[in-house]
Amino acid sequence: MNKFQILIVDDTEVNIEFLKTLLGTWENECEYETFEAKDGNEAILLLQGKPGIDLVILDMMMPVYDGFYFLEQYEKEFEKKYIPVIVMSAAGDTRSISKAFDYGIYDYFTKPLSSGQLMSFELKVKNALRMKNTMDQLRERNRIIENEMNLAAKLQRKFLPNEISNENFELKYYYRPYRELSGDYLDVIPLAGDKVLILIADVVGHGTASAMIGSMLKMHAIDFVESHPDFDLVDFVKNSNAELIRLGVEDTIVTACFFIYETKTGFLNYVVAGHPYPLVFDFDQDDVFSLENPGTLPLGLFDNIDVMPGEIRLKAGQTLAVYTDGILEAKDSDGEFFGLENIESTSKDFVEANDVFEYNRFITSLIGKLDSIQDDVTIVFFSIRK
Repeated sequence: MNKFQILIVDDTEVNIEFLKTLLGTWENECEYETFEAKDGNEAILLLQGKPGIDLVILDMMMPVYDGFYFLEQYEKEFEKKYIPVIVMSAAGDTRSISKAFDYGIYDYFTKPLSSGQLMSFELKVKNALRMKNTMDQLRERNRIIENEMNLAAKLQRKFLPNEISNENFELKYYYRPYRELSGDYLDVIPLAGDKVLILIADVVGHGTASAMIGSMLKMHAIDFVESHPDFDLVDFVKNSNAELIRLGVEDTIVTACFFIYETKTGFLNYVVAGHPYPLVFDFDQDDVFSLENPGTLPLGLFDNIDVMPGEIRLKAGQTLAVYTDGILEAKDSDGEFFGLENIESTSKDFVEANDVFEYNRFITSLIGKLDSIQDDVTIVFFSIRK
């Protein structure tokens, strides 16, 4: 048998006893436990001490701490607990009833209750309790989902690559999911011949589905590298696109940048697939420029794509910055999209003001200009050692 706790707030004892007696006459599979309060302040104190209250039946006309006092305090302290409130008001007092609905009450009835109102009152109480029970179940399910999402987010972070600092280069990154799970994916995979594969991808959207696709891309990259000793970047990009098509997930689009860096020669081979073009910070020349090549379509759109690779030789002291479009779509303090122009100007100002790349200083400068971020944000920095 379900057991519900009902708080009756009224300064008249006979009204309280009448409602308690009425609740006891209903034939159902529920049991009602009632609590009493003489005014709005006493009711608030009782709610603070008894978190299990399921319904409040509230008289609006009480001395000093009336029903509106209760509703004001309830809105501040208990709104997220989803406790329905049914108010009692004098017949014809439509103004108070209308004002009470502004506070989000569940329903109302006028007193004194006539014999014709008894069935209606019973339905209102039972429906309010059903709603409370449903909301409690939803809150519990949401709590479980939230816990699972938090766990998944922790696991996703564990799959991120370690930052690297060796005699040849330094790799650092900024990673900020919009919600718990991110649709951004990055990885660093060693290759034979003193080469390293660097991947950064942005699955359109964010959340669980995007995160799962990102994880699949990660596993595919690892499997492809292990099964292809003579790794070829163009073949890898084509194969990754084919894998997304094979998954058959509707509207799956991935923008990505793929890099192979040769530590012996300093050459960087790359493919930009529908992604924002990476920037190169050149501190010797006080300059910032973007990588350029004809470009490749995003992955997941067509069965066959033409992959257009590019090549550049990075010099000691240069830093390659690769970012997802969460930065472009972020808004500044004026509510305007940050956009490519602001990213480039922020980067150029930084290069002109500094002799070397300093991760923390640049991130502070860039993120400090963003007022609202509405997407996953990932920025990878690849610095060549002097």
